[in-house]
Amino acid sequence: MNFLRLDRHFGQSLELFVLIPLAAVSMSVISGVVTFHLGVPDTLQDFLKTTTLVALLVSVPMAGLAAQYDLRIRRSNEKLERLASTDPLTGLLNRRSFLSAVGDEMARMKRTGNSAAIAFVDLDRFKQLNDTFGHKFGDEVLCTLAVLLSDELRHPFDKLCRWGGEEFVVLTSNVTPDQARGIFERLRRRIENHCFESGSVHTYVTASFGAAPVSAMSDLDEAIQSADEALYAAKRGGRNRVVFTSLESDTGVWPLSA
Repeated sequence: MNFLRLDRHFGQSLELFVLIPLAAVSMSVISGVVTFHLGVPDTLQDFLKTTTLVALLVSVPMAGLAAQYDLRIRRSNEKLERLASTDPLTGLLNRRSFLSAVGDEMARMKRTGNSAAIAFVDLDRFKQLNDTFGHKFGDEVLCTLAVLLSDELRHPFDKLCRWGGEEFVVLTSNVTPDQARGIFERLRRRIENHCFESGSVHTYVTASFGAAPVSAMSDLDEAIQSADEALYAAKRGGRNRVVFTSLESDTGVWPLSA
């Protein structure tokens, strides 16, 4: 990414190096043409008219070039920002951007006193699906899953991230633990009941959820670790279930669905 930025900056500097001499040459040519046709101004009034005409003939096209150049820079920067903050396959937030969003949400919770929940979502037996139908179909399943999850969330309040591989992370904002359990269970059922299709291939998949509450006083690393442990508990418990861990519970984790 750094090499890409250096290449783009070099290209932009080269364009400026070309545009500035071009503007100077254009002004000289236009001034010469105007002077040749109109003659040397004899009075101050004629001089001001000629100068104004030359300035307009030069500045208008140069302003257009400058505006176009600025627009190209803005679009390039926006594209670079999207590439740096999103997952290239699904278009979801990548891990770095998601963690930044969670940090912002925790700062907001300090002001509002609200709570949230974080959940890992992992497709069950995804390697088997890839081996059976191919990696292309597996990628299509991941993209479809991203849409299914996104459609059930409240934007822009909830956040969705592709953590890596077939693993996603969801942050639900301004919810109680009971409300979060209901949201994650609804997401689980949505995945379970969806038929994933591509051409003549169609199949059903399931996902396991490991969730943990998040408050303004939570340690983010501990909350993520707790949700990750809950995910492993869901896998060990038979997959296709939601396991929610309470950071204050002596019993650790418990399944919400079979």
